[in-house]
Amino acid sequence: MEKTVQLETFIKNSSMHAPLIGNEFQDILMEGMALLDLTDEACARLFDVSRPTVTRWRNGSTAPHRAMRRLLSDVLKKETTKRLKQHQRRKSHAAVKTIAQSL
Repeated sequence: MEKTVQLETFIKNSSMHAPLIGNEFQDILMEGMALLDLTDEACARLFDVSRPTVTRWRNGSTAPHRAMRRLLSDVLKKETTKRLKQHQRRKSHAAVKTIAQSL
């Protein structure tokens, strides 16, 4: 699947307002980390938590409390939206460059 579509899908799916339960947070965390190419350490910096905390969240041994899960999901959504805009700008610049070269 094209990166733009993956990012758009992630943003849409993480926009649900229902509280995250069960493995939903773990799934969103892992998908967001993969899309953003985040290591546990980079994710920990993003969320301002320790790397072992992110590792425990990712492997499902613990999860943040309910309100924190929503906040962290929103942070991932924000970062994914930012990455989508960067990706779209790069594609647009590449298209303009290709057109300019063909003239």
